[in-house]
Amino acid sequence: MVSIDTFRKLALSFPETTEEPHFDKTSFRVKNKIFATYDSSEKRASIKLSEIDQDVFSSPDKTIIYPVNNKWGKQGWTIIEMDKVKSELFVDALKTAYCEVAPKKLADQIRQENTNIEMDNITIEKTSLNDIDQLREIGRQTFYETFSDSNSEENMTNYLESSFSVEKINAELHDENAEFFFAKIGSKIIGYLKLNFGQSQTELKDNKALEIERIYVLKAFHGKKVGQILYDKAIEIAKNKRADYVWLGVWEENKRAISFYKKNGFVEFDKHIFKLGDDEQTDIMMKLKLKS
Repeated sequence: MVSIDTFRKLALSFPETTEEPHFDKTSFRVKNKIFATYDSSEKRASIKLSEIDQDVFSSPDKTIIYPVNNKWGKQGWTIIEMDKVKSELFVDALKTAYCEVAPKKLADQIRQENTNIEMDNITIEKTSLNDIDQLREIGRQTFYETFSDSNSEENMTNYLESSFSVEKINAELHDENAEFFFAKIGSKIIGYLKLNFGQSQTELKDNKALEIERIYVLKAFHGKKVGQILYDKAIEIAKNKRADYVWLGVWEENKRAISFYKKNGFVEFDKHIFKLGDDEQTDIMMKLKLKS
């Protein structure tokens, strides 16, 4: 539950935010653009999100966060039931709405605040079956942040719906040969790792290998060594399982990731095709031989 006082204090803490009437509601604006409104009679907030962010925030429970049921909903306007929403989720959603509307310079100030945290406080936690909603949320958000600029909205939407559906993530969480881990600061999830073993590997199926299928980190925490911490966890597990080598596939256009893995000793050994919607893309397959 989030009170109107908490809502107001948070919204007005953002750079250059003003509070103004908007018909029968209270609006919060930056540079005269509305990013949130509050309806005191209904105890509801409305916030402006991108289509993907709207889907990410509403996917865990559409009785708490959901699109406005008209043309405005299709433009990203999203309702939050203030007496039901958890405080942490509301804070993330309101910050995201502000950054969606604010000029880049102001939005970057908010994003930077999220990273001004002592990075030694990062913890790595193995997920459980109860984490399905959080896993879907961080998975969708990080994939979109990483690849949306290079792919069509239609292909991104279709991929996110299929790859991060409740059914698919639930099946992966029940797979004994797959493991997920969250990177967290306090209770905030800032990245995640997925590992596959044995027959659950996407291609090689080698019992003496471990596949790093995913390492993703929120864009606001890039350059903060979060990916390296997740990677180190993967290598620790591979050594504990006495794997001979670790392998992965990375999109040939993802130069940042390719450079990261090369710095950690990976070498290219093959290529394969990865389909994102109707677009066939080439993944570079990379391998790291572990010392015995």
